[in-house]
This record gives sequence, C-alpha cells and structure tokens, in this order.
Amino acid sequence: MKTKEHDVLQRQRVVDLWKDGKSEGSIGHELRMPKSTVHSIIVKYRLSNTVENLPRNGRNEVGKRELKREPF
Repeated sequence: MKTKEHDVLQRQRVVDLWKDGKSEGSIGHELRMPKSTVHSIIVKYRLSNTVENLPRNGRNEVGKRELKREPF
C-alpha cells in the first residue's frame, strides 16, 4: 500500500542529482529517502520522461459518490 507521495520538486531534485552523475545511494542519503524510492523515481522518469503524477486507472471517488442511490 502506498503511504506517501513525494512532491514534484523533490522528485525533480532526485532526477537532477542523478543526471549530475550521483549514485542512487548517495542521492538517498543526501535527501534522506530510501534507495529503493530513489530508484523508483529514476525508473519512472526514464520510462515516462516526467516526474509528474500520471493518471491512475479506475473511476475516481467523486464519480462513485454520484452513482450511489439513496434507499427508498
């Protein structure tokens, strides 16, 4: 289960440090985040060429609420 999303500026900082040649471990140490998180951010950047949040699958909560019916 996902517990926290990092803001766009922090993810952009990870990518900038990676482009400057720093290792994933040193980036994680500098920004105080796990190396696996740094790796995930870099992989997402390499695949989609962005650090923005991408749309998720499924119906959003607002749409679900509109479909609920009141009992008679």
